[in-house]
Parts: sequence; structure tokens; C-alpha cells
Amino acid sequence: MERTLYLIRHAKSSWDDETQRDFDRVLNQRGLRDAPAMAKKHADSGTKIDLIISSPAMRAFTTSKFYAHAHGMDVEQIDLQESIYNAGVMQLLEVVKNIDDRHACVLLFGHNPGISTLVGLLSGESVSMPTNGVAELKMEIEHWKDADSYCAELLSFDYPKNHIELR
Repeated sequence: MERTLYLIRHAKSSWDDETQRDFDRVLNQRGLRDAPAMAKKHADSGTKIDLIISSPAMRAFTTSKFYAHAHGMDVEQIDLQESIYNAGVMQLLEVVKNIDDRHACVLLFGHNPGISTLVGLLSGESVSMPTNGVAELKMEIEHWKDADSYCAELLSFDYPKNHIELR
């Protein structure tokens, strides 16, 4: 069975408030410009999304909400998973392995360096995910629990600076 996993790094966040906890950082102006534009581009591709999983950190959750809206999904449907925040690659792989098999196409929103490393682990491709980077991985696996090293093909890799209209 073919499964599609989109690994997405949160949009650009603000460092303006030095007293704010990292977990609570919001998107900056660039992030607020890029996230809805990238989400619309993604939705316009016609991809049918079954599930959105996100880190509950404000910058990741906010980015995921733009994608949910663009795909016509309720924000309440976003599966927030604490383990994604500050996760290493093996923790993120566990998140993927625990996806319910009824979902064939999933968006997972997270943070670097984990999200970049997971792209590499699954596809064997070295990718440095910029903010709001989107890596599309295709996997020929029967069950999500079968996800492992080099089980995926990197079909596409996109990010805001690829699109002049987002600048």
C-alpha cells in the first residue's frame, strides 16, 4: 500500500520577546505571510489529507492550523503530540510508526533538527529543512509501524523562498 507523509517544519517564528518561553514563541511577520501561502499551494495541489499531527508548540501548531484551514479541515482535528516538541529522530520515527493505518496521507509538523533528520532517515536524502519547508515522502508499506530507514522516496521538497510571490 502506498502511504504519503509530508514532513513540515514550522514557519518562521519570532525571537522579539526574550522573556517568552521557547514553547510559546509565535510566528513573526514572515511566518504569518509564508504559512498561509504555502498551505494554499499545498491544498491547491489537490492532495487529500487524512490526518494532521503537530507539535503543540505555538509556532508549529499555528503553522498546522493554516494547513488545516486550507484543506478544509477543522482545527480541532489536529492531533497535538507533546513528544514532537524537542524530539530527536527516533522519537519522531515512533510518532510515524504509531499513526493509525486507516490514514494514508498525513502531515506532520515539527522542529529542526529532528524533522530534517527524519527526512534523511526515511529517504536517505540529505535535506536541511528551512522554516515552512515541506518534504513529501512516498512509502510502499502496508502499515505505518513498518516505517524505517530508507523506506521512503523523497518525491518533492518545497519551501517559501522557492516562490517569488511569497517574498
